[in-house]
Amino acid sequence: VDIEIKVGENKQTGKVYVTKDGKYMLRGELSDLSKDPLAEARAQLQTTDSPSLGPANAPVTLVEFSDFECPVCRSLHDILRGLLPSFTQVRVIFKDFPLEEIHPWARTAALAGRCAYQQNPAAYARYRNEIYAQQDQITADNASDKLLALATQAGLNASTLTACMADPATHKEVDADVALGKSLEVNSTPTLFVNGRPMVGGTEQLLEQFIGYEQEECKAHAGAPVHN
Repeated sequence: VDIEIKVGENKQTGKVYVTKDGKYMLRGELSDLSKDPLAEARAQLQTTDSPSLGPANAPVTLVEFSDFECPVCRSLHDILRGLLPSFTQVRVIFKDFPLEEIHPWARTAALAGRCAYQQNPAAYARYRNEIYAQQDQITADNASDKLLALATQAGLNASTLTACMADPATHKEVDADVALGKSLEVNSTPTLFVNGRPMVGGTEQLLEQFIGYEQEECKAHAGAPVHN
């Protein structure tokens, strides 16, 4: 059964399983153990042409669907900045998932971030840091001005950024990220996929556990004997 939960203006969708007699309900994931349950997610996750941090050949890839206006995304951003120096073999790929129904300037920020990456990939991380650092000062009314000012501080050309943000092609790129997220049943931010394994939100400890587990799995498979 597909469900929708609303708390104030916040909305979240999901699935529950109900027995035919209507007596029992189970909330969780149903996995087919006859195949790799993460293979489909890994196949769908597009890791090219998106902002990223870390080595391209890293054994652990973390794909993050986030929203610049989301306070929990800002918390995760700070957690990642603290963790990544200790996990040098992790690659983080950023996907835009603005929750426009509840975050009025999230899409504007997603467009700005996308254009910052196109203009200067090396400056994207700095620009992303500044947006989250100034999140509390940005509103729907001042978003454009604030985002352009932060772009200038990050060494980007504001006029080029403005033109890029108005380009329909840029809107299509953000829409493609959102569509990808929805196809993977992303309905809240932040949602991460650690080597295809989904994680919604999460604490520093949980993220460390996910990354550590995947690192051990990679080591185990690397050392496995080859059978002819």
